Amino acid sequence: MRIPFLLVVATIMAGFAANVGSLQLVTNSPAAGGTDSGRVPSGVTPGAQAAVRDDLKWLVGRWRCLTRQFRSAPDDHPISDGDLLEYFNVYLPYADDNLSVKLTGDPMDRQIAAEFLTSYTGNNVRGEFTQSLAPPNDFSPVYISTNAIRAGYPFYTEFIYHRQTSDVSPTLLILDTKQMHFVFRQMPLFSEADMARQITNLSSSFVPVRSMSDSERLELKRKYDDLCKQTAQ
Repeated sequence: MRIPFLLVVATIMAGFAANVGSLQLVTNSPAAGGTDSGRVPSGVTPGAQAAVRDDLKWLVGRWRCLTRQFRSAPDDHPISDGDLLEYFNVYLPYADDNLSVKLTGDPMDRQIAAEFLTSYTGNNVRGEFTQSLAPPNDFSPVYISTNAIRAGYPFYTEFIYHRQTSDVSPTLLILDTKQMHFVFRQMPLFSEADMARQITNLSSSFVPVRSMSDSERLELKRKYDDLCKQTAQ
């Protein structure tokens, strides 16, 4: 059963502007605006852009959705199966042993262990109210480029992303398409135990690190940290 999104337009701009301090909009690309999110088949490659170094450690963690805006009916979007898009969880800046700290203009060059989570509400067989978090249909795995985050395979939604930093407020992650606008706030990082549990419970079978043992993940993390140090020199 498809449960349409509630039309929620939450704004934080008035209160945020009053306490904004020093703001910085961070992006790896001069591209602006949104792409057509759509149900686009995999293999469509965006315009070439210069590769940049980014270990993506700034992206790892929990991102809570603060603002949801729809420029067309929510039923037109692949994330319309839930009530509210609540979280963007990024567990690792890689998804397998193909380690890289490079971002290119094509999201398919860099997969990360991440998932979008939507809040689903309803009633159980006893008529009691229930609420759960789960990925929207066809909204995993997750890939990233210099300016875009792509969710889904073989059909996907692609967001243009920007990071907004402040010396007095949490970092914001802004995701845009022609039809949708989301603002996420950075939350405290996962504990080691919670991180391991979340990775094991990843719904997407497209994320190889999901099936690795704890020792294999630990070794992969060590190799990635070494790679970051080597490329930073």
